[in-house]
Amino acid sequence: VYKCKVGCDAVSCVDCSTSFYGDDYRAHTSCMTEAERYEKTVYRGPKKGDVNGKSPKKMSKQERWLGCVADAAQTAPAELRPHFERMAVLDNVPFKPKQFRNFAMNSLPRSGTQQKTVDDMWNFLKEKFDKEMEKVNNQKESAAKNEANAKKGVADENAKQQKEEENKPEPKEEISDPKVEESEAADSSVDAKKVKKTMKSILRKAKNQTMKCKKLRKDILKTLALKKALEKKVEGIMTNHIESNPKKIAFSGDGKKVTLLKKD
Repeated sequence: VYKCKVGCDAVSCVDCSTSFYGDDYRAHTSCMTEAERYEKTVYRGPKKGDVNGKSPKKMSKQERWLGCVADAAQTAPAELRPHFERMAVLDNVPFKPKQFRNFAMNSLPRSGTQQKTVDDMWNFLKEKFDKEMEKVNNQKESAAKNEANAKKGVADENAKQQKEEENKPEPKEEISDPKVEESEAADSSVDAKKVKKTMKSILRKAKNQTMKCKKLRKDILKTLALKKALEKKVEGIMTNHIESNPKKIAFSGDGKKVTLLKKD
């Protein structure tokens, strides 16, 4: 809706108050959102996901039809252009053939060529509208295809990463000299008896009384509050004790796990 300024050299939009000279107003089919119009000073801008200050809302069929009417006011043949110019300022132009013809017949000047003019207007608009809808459908198909390809790409990448993780060899643990003397460990503030006792206690609580060597070693350090620098000495005590008591405690075949066979 527009209002005429003084002298009618220009009109201004009653929603956004923008001035338009000549026929410039015909291209102004939308401006501020309803939120901007009614919230005014308390308006806080578009929400996350909005595009250019407006929600990414799909245009209705009627809105696209009115867009074609506005465009026809500029591109239609000369004999039809004045009629489309009058229609372009209205927002209730029907897009169904029967209703459109009745609407146009009532808005055109009475003349002997009125029916032919209405038919020509309908044919021109219908062709333009069909092209617009074909363009919209192509965009939808393209967007759906791109989305499907993107999802497939993500799924393929995830599957590839998962496969690489599964095939990634487990790093070999460095095993220290199994003949490290317990007396040497004791001199370095590591109590061998406490290490052995703690190792058995932790294994008893483990599933099937079995743990990975590395995990067991870390748990012993944590339980005894020992520094990481003493890890190799703890490892030496563990290895010496396990190899000295094969009937009570033993390594797995690959040497990466320890199993408590029976209680002392």
